[in-house]
Amino acid sequence: SCGKGGSVIDLVMAVDGCDFSEALRRCAEKAGIQLKGERMPKDIAGLNLTIRESIFVEATDYYHGHMLMNGGKQYLIEQRGHKEEILKEMKVGWSDGALVDHLKSKGFSEQEILASSLAKTWRDNAGKTFLIDFFSKNLAIFPHINNNRIEHFTIKDPQKKLKYQLPAEARSKEWRFYNQSAFQKHNEIIIVEGENDTLSIMDAGINHVAGLIGQPADYQIKSLKSFAASKHIYLWLDNDDGGMGFIRKICGELKDAANVRVITYNTEHKDPDEYIQKCHGDRKKEIKRLQIEAVDYITWEINQISLKTSLEERLKALKERKIFAAISNMVEAEKQVFTEKIT
Repeated sequence: SCGKGGSVIDLVMAVDGCDFSEALRRCAEKAGIQLKGERMPKDIAGLNLTIRESIFVEATDYYHGHMLMNGGKQYLIEQRGHKEEILKEMKVGWSDGALVDHLKSKGFSEQEILASSLAKTWRDNAGKTFLIDFFSKNLAIFPHINNNRIEHFTIKDPQKKLKYQLPAEARSKEWRFYNQSAFQKHNEIIIVEGENDTLSIMDAGINHVAGLIGQPADYQIKSLKSFAASKHIYLWLDNDDGGMGFIRKICGELKDAANVRVITYNTEHKDPDEYIQKCHGDRKKEIKRLQIEAVDYITWEINQISLKTSLEERLKALKERKIFAAISNMVEAEKQVFTEKIT
């Protein structure tokens, strides 16, 4: 005996260093008692969700419920120009730093919340360790939904200071893209880089769009290759070195796919989101026009090379990017067309 009084719950709190609700849950678990209101894996639209998946659903609903609060409306609607109905469709949310407390109130244990990766441990100046939200307050939260499952979370910081997303090990192994369900619903897909690019195209009334969220990974390219075997892909990436590098990487891997096109647009616009936001006409019609005028990869590469100032630079680029080799493998009619483009 330590000479201190108190209940078994007090003892667990002292020994394990947890709060009252967590100590109560642990005691109930050891005794084989299910606490009233404790959240168990639930069935949504016929899906048997795991604890982590249930936490993801609860977190999505919580963040989405705060979408227009504490700066969310100003950023998502007034600054970014997104339509509220699209934000609701995609269940976009806003963080307030209180998700952990909300999840606890729904019956999830600290261990389960930490295992979901939506929380992390924090040690204060007194040496006490406790859980805090993985996503800090005042961030736009983008849940990645596919067939009613939440597979991933990414964020945008209005202050442009933070750039991070849910750790790779916490994502669903099935996750590939933002708005991934578009691949099952449409015969063509526009590939963009980010969440705001995706949402702006959807704002215009076009839903066959998906976001890479960073540089294209091997598993994403594999999915695109499978999709391109029978459907059309339009690459609409940023107007910077990174975007052009992504185009080369994807097209290099999909070189045998005839259904891949590159959308080109005025270089004064940095990305599709900015291009759409500055379009004052019929945005849906404009996007359709860009798709119609999209070019094959070799034509796009030749157009990029033509911007170089000297003949020596152009010849060097043609060799480095293996344009001559690609043209030599074409049938005679195609060879003539591309040769004329070069000259």
